[in-house]
Amino acid sequence: MAPVSDCRRIPAFDRCCKTCRVTVGNFTETDPGRHEWERLWVLWHVVFGVLASVTIALIAVQDGTEPQWRWSAIGCLVLLVTWYIAAGSRAVRRDDERLGTRYLILAVPLTLIPFTIDPVGAIMLFILYPHVWMVLPHRKAAAATVATVVATGAAMVFRTGFDSSSLFAVVASSVAALVFTAALGLWITKIVGQSQQRAELVTQLNNARAELAEAGRQAGVAAERERLARDIHDTLAQGFTALALLVEAAKSEIGRDDDQARHHLGRAGSIARENLDEARILVHALTPTSLCQATLPEVLRRMANRSSDDFPNGCTFDSDGDSRALAPAQEIAVLRTVQEAVANARTHSRARSLTIELRFDVSQTRVDVSDDGLGFDATTVSGGYGLTGMRSRVTDTGGELTVDSGPGRGTTITARWPV
Repeated sequence: MAPVSDCRRIPAFDRCCKTCRVTVGNFTETDPGRHEWERLWVLWHVVFGVLASVTIALIAVQDGTEPQWRWSAIGCLVLLVTWYIAAGSRAVRRDDERLGTRYLILAVPLTLIPFTIDPVGAIMLFILYPHVWMVLPHRKAAAATVATVVATGAAMVFRTGFDSSSLFAVVASSVAALVFTAALGLWITKIVGQSQQRAELVTQLNNARAELAEAGRQAGVAAERERLARDIHDTLAQGFTALALLVEAAKSEIGRDDDQARHHLGRAGSIARENLDEARILVHALTPTSLCQATLPEVLRRMANRSSDDFPNGCTFDSDGDSRALAPAQEIAVLRTVQEAVANARTHSRARSLTIELRFDVSQTRVDVSDDGLGFDATTVSGGYGLTGMRSRVTDTGGELTVDSGPGRGTTITARWPV
């Protein structure tokens, strides 16, 4: 379990550490704006290299081409490979129209010249057309494709001569090339549209999750303020009111009934000590230092160690299962619930021992606080913060709180949160 060191995990604090990031649940998106072929750019490099190598090898072994033309075609292909390494490999990976245009200005003639010299050069057209659609906007890609098909037809006429039979072959092959490139363009356009829609949806999802997280944080701040107000009203405010009344009563008895005045002052001192204990509980509940520096099990273990002196037989802590990070509000709820339960046991139960158990099951996270004190009838308990406040805190964070107690058999408070 990672340390609870993210300050955004503590609703009471309206700030965030540098390490805080908006997390979209278990969904991770490295680059939602990338298109499908960009995710496989290494494969495109491999395809280009294989086609170029095959074309060069086939031209090199052809016997029907004069050596000077053969070497010219091979030289163009070598230049094409070099130009692809220098510019094309970057053009197909970046959304940079200027770089793509510069690449095609040289790549198209370097592809058509070998085709003009030897029909085997047509192999490189199978990679040229995808490059056109990958590096240019749709309309410019369509225009560039038509221009390339026309140039290819002209190269065929130049190589075969102009007659009726060759003209038919040129027209047929040009039409086939246009059909192929149109289908390729439609496919790539569809992929582009899907990629853009996917990027927009992911962005909207991220924004929605971030807004929900902020709303949850604000709700946590409001709930924490409400909890603190209830605690202060039910403990410190009432204690200070009693102190004021007792001091006034003691003042009125001084010189007239000193014994009664001392009794009032003694009672005031007792209430002051109780208020001090309540204040310490509130301070522990608000201080983020413990959660910022340790995991939740470590914080609960330290709490048990500090509380051992309050019970004759001590206070113990046990953790079971593979610990995992809870939602920030849930970890706060665990900590506050345990603090409240320990304080109640110390103040009311006359318990000799107390046990805190934190369990990480497959289906739930559960915390039990058990004492061997006097116990009580939970159905008759009302008023103040107490169990009602604990139950409200747990249910507000998606959990459930149960109380198992009875006169003379101790109390077990259980809070559980489903995974």
